[in-house]
Amino acid sequence: MLRYGQMLCALWVATMIAGSSLAAAPDDPATMDRCSKNLEAIGKAIKAYQADHHHLPAQLSDLYPKYVADKATFHCPADETEGSTARDFLHRDPKMAMSYAYEFSADESNGLPCPLGPFPKPDIGNSWGTFRQVGLRQGEFFGDQVPVVRCFHHKDEYSEEAKVINLTLAGKVYRSRSRWEDHPDSVSHVYQLATDQLLADPQAFVKNWYLGRLEEYGYGALGTSPDYRELRPVYKKFADALASQCAKLPVENQWFASRMAAEVYRGAGEYERALTMVRQAIRLGVAQGLFAPDKIDHPDHSEQLARMTQLAADIQNKLNHPEDELLLQLLAHRAMPENNFYVRRIADLHEKMDGGASTEAWKDVADATRTVLNKPAPDFVVTAPDGRQLTLQDVRAGHKAVLINFWFYGCGACREESPHLTKLYGELKDKGLGALAVDLGDTPQRVSEFVEKFDLHVPVAMSRAAEDHSDIFSRYGVRLYPTTFLIDSDGKVIWRAVGFDEQNIAELRKALAKLGVE
Repeated sequence: MLRYGQMLCALWVATMIAGSSLAAAPDDPATMDRCSKNLEAIGKAIKAYQADHHHLPAQLSDLYPKYVADKATFHCPADETEGSTARDFLHRDPKMAMSYAYEFSADESNGLPCPLGPFPKPDIGNSWGTFRQVGLRQGEFFGDQVPVVRCFHHKDEYSEEAKVINLTLAGKVYRSRSRWEDHPDSVSHVYQLATDQLLADPQAFVKNWYLGRLEEYGYGALGTSPDYRELRPVYKKFADALASQCAKLPVENQWFASRMAAEVYRGAGEYERALTMVRQAIRLGVAQGLFAPDKIDHPDHSEQLARMTQLAADIQNKLNHPEDELLLQLLAHRAMPENNFYVRRIADLHEKMDGGASTEAWKDVADATRTVLNKPAPDFVVTAPDGRQLTLQDVRAGHKAVLINFWFYGCGACREESPHLTKLYGELKDKGLGALAVDLGDTPQRVSEFVEKFDLHVPVAMSRAAEDHSDIFSRYGVRLYPTTFLIDSDGKVIWRAVGFDEQNIAELRKALAKLGVE
């Protein structure tokens, strides 16, 4: 028999073995730190390989075994597979299973959605060349922010958390969202570089940078989070450079540069200067004939005009001029009536200025779910996973109340909400509650994956075809997700929630209690 001390030792060993077999949480700090150490080791190996061969490896597997002796270095501790990149769109090594995506491979690249400047002659294949060439060219705009190796195993696919781990050519390891280009350090480098080059040689600047792409980059880069707010001095310097050098640019670029200066000033919090540059852009646009009758009606120009109008409206909002903002939002809405953002702002401004009945009318346009409240619930036809056709009458049969929930796979808020719906339905389904969670256009496989992965254990339905999507979703006025309706025993919609908040569930329970479902 084992002595007491030996038993304790054996128990400790068994506990350690059992503990080591448990999968660590992907975003556990210790797990992410171990992954970062792997990337640091890979970074050193890449440098050593480059020193010996005078070029980067074609694949990460080229580092094994001379530069990376242990294959485990290529495996993220959060990766539960033999080795996969966790995203289908990422590069996979052709020779070895590994967790990390190599962004500088010698494979033919897919190009870039928003290149900030022209690219050199491709080294192979298409107009872009290899991933390696694309990455090196990106480095000319973003400096040492361009990832050479990335790990996606710590971030949920649809979350906005900065949990992608990146390794740069210089060996720096940092964390970002999926788009590393929007990391504050990336943004800072781009705007500082653009400022320096614009001040040094305005003519060369317009040749080396795509101004339209640089403005498009600013859509995400000029954010309002605390991290971006710290970059306001950087934004101001670039806007000052655009304003001071505008007259030195080619005439055809001056209007665009003025508008971009206004946008960057807005990002810098310099609202009066932003308004000045909007006015300058309008004057230049008139001088260049950009607002002539034959151009103002062109669809492409309508979008540009709406963007200019929205920019001016945003500035008036920051200056607390609601009357001026309302006029501009109305003009933007006329130019792009399908954009619901303008409608919501118009409704908010009417409410701010006590618009009475007009306020309610605009709110109905902005959120059509309001129009079905306290009215008979619209009927529908959808398809259950087993192929049965379901109508509202089918769903209501035998229930005191029914929940109709609208969702789709990629909706982060839907994922947060689903366990709460499952719990509520589980508690009350035998007390008179019916439910139907209607998916927006995902494949049956994706629906099944969502149900199991995100705990949506309530009756689910899918539309049969595109026309069914428009039918049920438009009938209920659904534009945002998730959206949930409560229908009473008379078939009337008595409650609805757009988006998810735990407070919604508390309100829903109160509404159900009034119907005798508790």
